[in-house]
Amino acid sequence: MNSQGSIMKRKQTGIIGENEATCFLEKEGCVIIKRNFRTRRGEIDIIAVQNNIVIFIEVKTTRVYSEDSLEYLIHNRKRNKIIMTSKYFMVEHPEYEEYNKRYDVIFISLYDRKIIHIKNAFGLNLL
Repeated sequence: MNSQGSIMKRKQTGIIGENEATCFLEKEGCVIIKRNFRTRRGEIDIIAVQNNIVIFIEVKTTRVYSEDSLEYLIHNRKRNKIIMTSKYFMVEHPEYEEYNKRYDVIFISLYDRKIIHIKNAFGLNLL
């Protein structure tokens, strides 16, 4: 497969994972307020609200994974980009100023449709 085909396949895999994560979060009682929020600094896959908490969610969709290696899939550089992007979101949406903030990661295996939701996966102390 050429590189363009590989990019398209990765993009499709990501969309499938984000759709599954959205359904999962809604079943957990979250209200999805934004998907694929982009700035020059980065992107946040899903932004949701639950119980006065704004949740910034990174979705990682893989065909095969080992649970032992999940923590290494989100590097500090990516975490920092998500945090910087979340700050931009908060400036754009002052209606959430009084809400607590949380950074979650959702891992989805396309092989067995297993979902692992890590709440408070990282925080502001990385910057």
